[in-house]
Formats: sequence, C-alpha cells, structure tokens
Amino acid sequence: PKTFNSKNHTSSESLQQLVAYCCRLEAQNFEVFSSCNQANEKLGALQQELEQLQAEAAAAEAQGALAQQKEVIQATLAKRDAACKRMEGLRDKQVGIERRLALVRAGVAAALKALGVVPAQPARPQDPACVFATLMENLGLFETRARAVVAVYSTILGKSGAAANGL
Repeated sequence: PKTFNSKNHTSSESLQQLVAYCCRLEAQNFEVFSSCNQANEKLGALQQELEQLQAEAAAAEAQGALAQQKEVIQATLAKRDAACKRMEGLRDKQVGIERRLALVRAGVAAALKALGVVPAQPARPQDPACVFATLMENLGLFETRARAVVAVYSTILGKSGAAANGL
C-alpha cells in the first residue's frame, strides 16, 4: 500500500489525499478482516465436521465390536445346540440301555426263581451302580445255581448211563 507522506502535502489536497489514503487502508483492513472471518467460519465448520467424523468412527468401532460379539455369541450358541443334540442322543441311548438292563434283570430274576433262588434286590434302586452291582450278584447266584444243576444233572446222567451199561 502507498504510504501517506504529510511533508509533501500541505493543503486541502493533502487532506483529501489523507482521507483517500485512510479509506484505502480501511478497505484493505475490511478485506483482511472479512478474509479472517471467512477463514474462522471455515475452521469452525471443519472442526464440527471433524467432531462428527470422530463420533461416526467411534460408532463404527462400537458396531464392529458388537458385530464381533454377535458372531462369538452365535458360535457359542451353535456349540451349545450341538452339545444339546449330543446330550439328547446320549439320553436316548441311556434310556435304551436302562430298558435292556431292566429286561436282563427281570430275566435273571425269573431264571433264579425257576431255579429256586430268591434274587437279591438293590439296596438303592435309584442308584445305577447299586442296581448294576445287584445284577452282577444275581448273575453270580445264577451261575452258582446253574453249575449245581448241571452237576446234579450230569450225576444223574452218569448213574443212568452206568446202569444202562450194566454197571
């Protein structure tokens, strides 16, 4: 900008020049001030946009974490469902085994009664280990009684075979 030199001007002309110079300075000052205001407004808008983008980024991170958690939960639920199906299959097998075991116990008890032996009863019928132990005891009784019957039968056959042979 041009500077005003008061030494060179001394009259109304100089006053007019001084006023013109001040007007130019004021216009330049206004342009600079307007540019600063515009820059500040742009900075404010950019700051708001930055804050909004940061909030969106945080929300996206949270959604990503939620999505990962959801995947983990779904995988865990799938594992649980598979385990439940296996458990149901095992329960079905257990029921089948218990039915067969009941039939075996009934058959052993009937065989023992036919052989004249009173079958043992489990002390705790709800305890599978106790029921199994009693079944094993009854099978032992059955085996002992069956051996005795076979021995007697063999003896009878042996004597009748010897009598038939002329002994």
